[in-house]
Amino acid sequence: PEGSYQPGARKLLFVAPFAGAIREVTLDGKRLGAGGMDGKSVGYHSGKGEIGIAIEDDGKSHRILIR
Repeated sequence: PEGSYQPGARKLLFVAPFAGAIREVTLDGKRLGAGGMDGKSVGYHSGKGEIGIAIEDDGKSHRILIR
């Protein structure tokens, strides 16, 4: 982000095709737990050939890894 605008607290939800078995999801090297379906919690959920990952929007770049 640029300038002085600061959005309120929010979560980002990423949804992507994923048909395999999920062994682990990490965010910046730290294991992410199940959750994120309600839009209020951080975590991941899967089903119907997709994975959804919810994280806090802190304005920084992050690395998400799905294994």
